Amino acid sequence: MALPTEVVGALWGAAAGALSSAGIEVWKYEFHRRRRAKAIKIALYYEIFGHSIIEVDPTDGQPNFLLLGFSRASYDAYLDEIPDLLPEKLVGEVATYYSRATTAASHQQRVEEDTTKFREAGQKVIEAESRQHSAQPVHADVLKLLRQEAAQVADRMTKMMMQNRIELALSMWQQEQLVATLRKEFTDDPGQKETKVLPKYQDWANKVIEKYGAAPPG
Repeated sequence: MALPTEVVGALWGAAAGALSSAGIEVWKYEFHRRRRAKAIKIALYYEIFGHSIIEVDPTDGQPNFLLLGFSRASYDAYLDEIPDLLPEKLVGEVATYYSRATTAASHQQRVEEDTTKFREAGQKVIEAESRQHSAQPVHADVLKLLRQEAAQVADRMTKMMMQNRIELALSMWQQEQLVATLRKEFTDDPGQKETKVLPKYQDWANKVIEKYGAAPPG
């Protein structure tokens, strides 16, 4: 038995309405995902852009680097969402960069601590050796242990410095690539604007910029 035309029309209308509502919800969901992904990219851009990896005086012809202003607050805040919202390739690049930079920051702190320990250990060796010709010389075994301690600290510090050079050299290059990729989310990138200084610092700024090759202030 055929349904009345009015009933068929009502059913089609209800189905069309349901499909339309579902389509709107899907669109809203996808729109939200895209906005969230963009927000995450912008947050990562600012954080990575703020990491300063600078070159300092080389040692025996090998480059030395310092990592300043390192933070991973944005990365950690969005860690659960990044794999779901960002492209797979970008997820891998960001994860690798933060892994290297985090390791480098940890090594850098340890090298600073070991530098202090090496100086203290070296001072103990010097003081012990200076007493060898006194009325109360340091026992030979004690002196040997002091020298071993200084040598162990020096060896650990040297190896960590080498590892840090590698990590930061790779991080410096990767930072440049990530900043360029994430920068595409901006129509007006604040990071690309010229930096101004107060008039009384202009001469100083010009000299520093000329020496380090930065863009001149506006």
